[in-house]
Amino acid sequence: HPAIASIAPHKSGITPLSPLHPGISLLSPASRDVRNEIEALQRGVMRGYTSQWLQDLDVISERSFPTPDLELEIPDWIDRPRWDGMDNDEYWAVLEECLKLVSLMLAHASSHPWFDALLHSEREDIDPRRFSARDLNRYPGDELSKHWKSISVQQPSVGSTTETPKVMEQIIRDVLQKRLRFGFMSRDINPLTDEIFENGAKVEAMAHFGENMKVYLSVQLLQPLLAGRLSEGETMAEQVFVVKTLFHELMHIFNYARNNFDGAEWRGVDVYRSMEPFFGEELECEIGLSAENAIFGGPIRPILGHNPGKAHLGFFLTSHPVPESGSVLYDVPRLINPAAPEPFFAPIPLSYYAALHQRAYWDVHVLKYGMDGLLKPPRFVSASDSNRVLSHFEFQARNINNLAKMTPDQKAVHTKAMRAELVAQYQPLALVRDEQVQEVMNGAEQLAKLPEKGTGNWNFYFEGVVEDLETLLVTHKNVVEHVPILEADAGTALTDTRQNVQGFHGHMRRYISSFLPDDGALGARLQDLVTDLDELAGKSFLEAFDPNAPVKVSKYHFVSYDVLLFEALMAFGNGDLARSEDLCKQLTQNLDVPLHLQAMARVKLADMGVGDMKERLVNVRRAMDIFGILDLECVEVHLRDPVADFAARGRELVSELEEAELEELAKGIVRS
Repeated sequence: HPAIASIAPHKSGITPLSPLHPGISLLSPASRDVRNEIEALQRGVMRGYTSQWLQDLDVISERSFPTPDLELEIPDWIDRPRWDGMDNDEYWAVLEECLKLVSLMLAHASSHPWFDALLHSEREDIDPRRFSARDLNRYPGDELSKHWKSISVQQPSVGSTTETPKVMEQIIRDVLQKRLRFGFMSRDINPLTDEIFENGAKVEAMAHFGENMKVYLSVQLLQPLLAGRLSEGETMAEQVFVVKTLFHELMHIFNYARNNFDGAEWRGVDVYRSMEPFFGEELECEIGLSAENAIFGGPIRPILGHNPGKAHLGFFLTSHPVPESGSVLYDVPRLINPAAPEPFFAPIPLSYYAALHQRAYWDVHVLKYGMDGLLKPPRFVSASDSNRVLSHFEFQARNINNLAKMTPDQKAVHTKAMRAELVAQYQPLALVRDEQVQEVMNGAEQLAKLPEKGTGNWNFYFEGVVEDLETLLVTHKNVVEHVPILEADAGTALTDTRQNVQGFHGHMRRYISSFLPDDGALGARLQDLVTDLDELAGKSFLEAFDPNAPVKVSKYHFVSYDVLLFEALMAFGNGDLARSEDLCKQLTQNLDVPLHLQAMARVKLADMGVGDMKERLVNVRRAMDIFGILDLECVEVHLRDPVADFAARGRELVSELEEAELEELAKGIVRS
């Protein structure tokens, strides 16, 4: 592993560490250092666990297990003839074992309250306050409330009668038998376009929806099972991972079929009718993950990234939504739920997979008590503090704090690693800060659209802005405290970094002050933020920074923003598209840029073709919302004509992009 190449060359760093003889460890500080580095690596990449701990928890083991005995008939609608390209007996032998377990899960699905709700529950309106300011800004008019709905478990569950099995049987007979097929793909290549997935994504499976439906499974997912070199525990674990992947995709299929089949007629492709619902209080509407959450207790994820053709080290049960993931893949809103549980990572023991491969477990336990609860792996206490997932940055911070306490001799050995860690820590800190800035700006933009200050909705979103500013201040403090440590290790003052942080500090203070004076409780919280910023400047490098020193224009260096916009337009005219894009993005990512300049920059970004079609449409729609509430009398005289011109171009772009969006949607819908 490259992180330990200097101290343990040619080692993966993942092999369980056995205890050293006390005499050796006392006489060999270097050995202890190596072991500490390897342990830090393991905890960093395995969410606080070490390989030895996973071995103790039966997640890694070479022991024997009872022979699987799931002998049953696979339903014909998922059997071999339905799989395109299934002419390889070895592939089928591997897939067949997985489909047996899928068949059992489908046979018992109708008894699960979640599946009952999927097929029967009415699609309900969502409280508008559960939509974030970001999403309210991204979707026009009433699109959020009109198209996004939620479902919940019914009481009593319809599944307790014979209704759900009947509906499921009808969907299989009248829709899936006629319109569903299966196939294979490479996890790197989109099977619909034969092109590499955007951003290098690795996709283990996907479903395509149109007049007909097709589920694709990546060949890489089956390769570990094809090798035939796995232990009994590894084999069953890999099979269950394939099973949950297929079951995940089939839940997308059932949702799509349910929405487009009225019991007599197949109604074809309608993107709005086919939108997936949110389930209860969940934050994301991803039916496959919601199904995993309901049936297994959470999505199942590999402990480590997968090397194609090799078995996974093991699997975690984690929370839905998956920590550190967003809804960007399908560009769907993410709801607010202050009571959402903290994320977790709990390793799954091999004994769990072994139980699922025994027919007696299904016949005795699942048949008697149902799927709800009996397919959930045991949850060990997570390795994270207070069962809370530690971010990559927090693991880095732990390592840095340990390194900072070393003696000069110890530090000399680790200088290279120290510098790499410190630089790596600053980068995610700055990214987190910039993401939090966007949250503040989204909330403020929503405030600007509301008609009257002091109303219920206005106060609700204003409180959200204040909370986002309080979160942003914590990150800003971390950045300020980290810069001197970074400079000490580098052995020189990092002028550009200091200027960036200093500029941001001033921007944040000016921005908060723009809401003051305010006599309410929220005003008092804002005043506390200003006080904290001033105290931070007084005890850090910020106070000593010379704002008159010559600097280059940087993201958080104060300049006249209309000048920045005209520089962007000039750069575009001169063919320097990269600089034009960079300057426009600065205008949309800076706290105290006036809204009309943000709107003009968004129109320019959309007009330049920056981002995919959805991103361009979001940019221009947000701009048009701002132009719609803009009072030209409040705009500088020299900008009034340009504002009008940009608004006119924005209207043209909305029409062009919406037409292109409809054409794209007509090609079908994809879920993975």
